[in-house]
Amino acid sequence: MTACKEYRNNESGSFWMCFLGGLVALVSTVVILLATLRVTGIATSLGGIQLPRRIGWPMVMLLVGMVLLIGAWPKANSPIHRRCQSAVDHLATLWRAQGLLGRLVLCALIGHGAISLAYAFELPANLNEVFLERAKLTTTPVSIREGDRYVHWEFFIPQWKKTIPSRASLAYRGQWEGPLIAYELYPRRLYLLPNDAQRLAANWNNHRWLAKKTRGKSLHDRWVDEYWFERSSWPTFDLKSFIQERGITFLLTFDEADEKTCSLLRIPDFSEDKLRNDPSAVRVDP
Repeated sequence: MTACKEYRNNESGSFWMCFLGGLVALVSTVVILLATLRVTGIATSLGGIQLPRRIGWPMVMLLVGMVLLIGAWPKANSPIHRRCQSAVDHLATLWRAQGLLGRLVLCALIGHGAISLAYAFELPANLNEVFLERAKLTTTPVSIREGDRYVHWEFFIPQWKKTIPSRASLAYRGQWEGPLIAYELYPRRLYLLPNDAQRLAANWNNHRWLAKKTRGKSLHDRWVDEYWFERSSWPTFDLKSFIQERGITFLLTFDEADEKTCSLLRIPDFSEDKLRNDPSAVRVDP
């Protein structure tokens, strides 16, 4: 702590440290203000240059600049300022007292804290992007990404909620969007028919984004197919009893790749053939 106080009393060293801290804080503040303009939609570019949209690391650098400025400021005129300088002095004393290994540990801890703070400061912008993306998905049923068609289940949720009574039960036929759809349709109960449950489990790796990431390797996993179709023992259900016991009155089908196969069907009877194959149920118009 004595060394830190002597450094503050050194006018030259104190000036340059304050100058560096002030410069870092100023630049970080400007970046944060520009990112705020973009996130709020006030301006997306200035002079043809795209404004930044991330504020996590600029906020961390702003804190670093403020620490340098407060720690090197020659006079502490307020109790809060004196406490901040005392904390900086203790940190500097701890650093000087450590050997190489101790300093590496301190660097790791400081780096971990900086990364955590950066992610925490990004949360408002990330949430805003999620809300904007969700609003966009609810306005159009289909989008084109990298040449592929993607159907948005978010677009159909309001229609399904209007059509399906709040206490109804329905069967789901589709891929892994099912848990998300079940969450959105609650308190409506969403069930997988027994044969669809086995099919969905066997196709757990059937995602287009995963196929692109693995360059098609995820779609050619023979061990997975063997496990689900040959090694796994699935209980047998009487389909008619399964449906009647749970009061299932709708069949919801969703396919992310083809909007023509997405449908909401009312089940007028409980024929196994109709549900096992292509159900000839009554289409429900939203």
